[in-house]
Amino acid sequence: MKDQEKNLLQSWLDKLQQESWQLELLISGFAIFGLFSLKNYIMGEMITYYANTHQDLSLLIGYQVLVVIYLETQIFIINLLVHILIRGLWIGAIGLRYVSGDIDYTQLKYNDRFIKYYKRTVGSFDKYIIGLEKVSSVIFSFTFLLFFVFISFFLFISMSALIFIIITKLGYQDYDRLILIINIIWLSAFGLVAFDFITLGLIKRIKQRHFAAFYIGLYKVVGVLTLSFLWRPLLLNFLDQKYTKRLLFAIVPYIFLLVIILPNNKINQFEYFLPIRSTPASSQLEMSTRLINEHAFNSQFYDDMRSHEPTDFTVIRSISLPSNKVKGPLFEVFTKYTIGTEHYLEHQDSTLLKLHKIGFSNTSFTNDDYSVYTKKEKKKIIKNFLAQAGDDLDKSRKSAIRDSLNQVFKEQSERAYAKNILKLKKILHEEISFFIDNQPVNDSLISMDFYIHPNKNEKGLLCFFPIDLSLGRHTFSYHKKYLKNRKKGIIDTFKVTIPFIYVGK
Repeated sequence: MKDQEKNLLQSWLDKLQQESWQLELLISGFAIFGLFSLKNYIMGEMITYYANTHQDLSLLIGYQVLVVIYLETQIFIINLLVHILIRGLWIGAIGLRYVSGDIDYTQLKYNDRFIKYYKRTVGSFDKYIIGLEKVSSVIFSFTFLLFFVFISFFLFISMSALIFIIITKLGYQDYDRLILIINIIWLSAFGLVAFDFITLGLIKRIKQRHFAAFYIGLYKVVGVLTLSFLWRPLLLNFLDQKYTKRLLFAIVPYIFLLVIILPNNKINQFEYFLPIRSTPASSQLEMSTRLINEHAFNSQFYDDMRSHEPTDFTVIRSISLPSNKVKGPLFEVFTKYTIGTEHYLEHQDSTLLKLHKIGFSNTSFTNDDYSVYTKKEKKKIIKNFLAQAGDDLDKSRKSAIRDSLNQVFKEQSERAYAKNILKLKKILHEEISFFIDNQPVNDSLISMDFYIHPNKNEKGLLCFFPIDLSLGRHTFSYHKKYLKNRKKGIIDTFKVTIPFIYVGK
């Protein structure tokens, strides 16, 4: 009975294998159609997260998720397009075989040398069809293997962020060292398994019995944490055949090609035109970048120009004007709030009240309402007050006292909150300086308020001040103090200058 079931299953799988090309084409067609639509959406969301990740630790994992999804769409689109092309060629070859049969080299009347060459390299037409079938099926499987490998790699990266969040939430005093130790252990464990994967099982070939016992335990743990156990059967099936095994050597260079090489390709048509969109990372090029921004209308600094840019260039990095053409008696500029701003605030005044907790939060259980006292402290104060008032108070009197004390707590919190906001704005006001045509703007004329920019929800300050300028081109300079070295308290100044056109009142 078992043999009969096994034979039935085998015949069903063989039949399914022969007809799998129909499912492959169906899945590839729907996937490519959806992925082209998804790609632009994911890029937009990824840029939004990127614009705010450095401001909120809780967005870090969300950003990593989007990066992985975007890279997955790149892999799927390219691989599935190649798969459809080869599978289409295979279908065309089968149709041609039905009409003309196998290749008849004698009918070609070529030189004998070419006939021998084609027979050796091409062979029969059936061999060519079988070769196309193998290639298209392997590419389809290889695509999904890459998909799950990327997921495992993402889970490895996220684990480090998760370790940091958990340990900081538990409130360890010396958490930096603990995080470092745990991350070193995790990195070593994953690194060993990753090296084994890259070398196609080199470590698993070590015959030493005790090492094998240790490594298989480590292998299982990493497999569960990264979900790599889901795609290991697919990997093993690739490894047991020379034809498919060779393809696995291409995984690392292929990913490198997709992630590093292809996205960074560009074509330059002119030798002397300023590289407006370039953002050099090297500090040696900081001066040239500043000069480029001063002598070019870079779309990243103007709201109306940025809206027409592809998603790669839509993030506000430091400041933004509503337009490169300024009209009216007031000058308006948005200045971005960064993690460096937080460090500067803490350095200038360590007594500032923290309005949020860094990391994940759930509005169902917590809120951002500031209070001078915690719930426990409030209960303790009310309890002590009632104890001093005496035990002969009735319920209505006790309830009235509680309500009165809670109103006092609320008023105290509101006063402290308002005072804290004024202290914050005072430090932020002192942190920045504005210049029009290299002339400083009077600090007393500058007004500012907290603002979330509608561009990509960047947090910052909306600043404005009166102007009286002649028509034509002018420059606006923004100077912002920041902590160059937090431990030593060394303060430096970030500077950017951009042009604008004043068109009158």
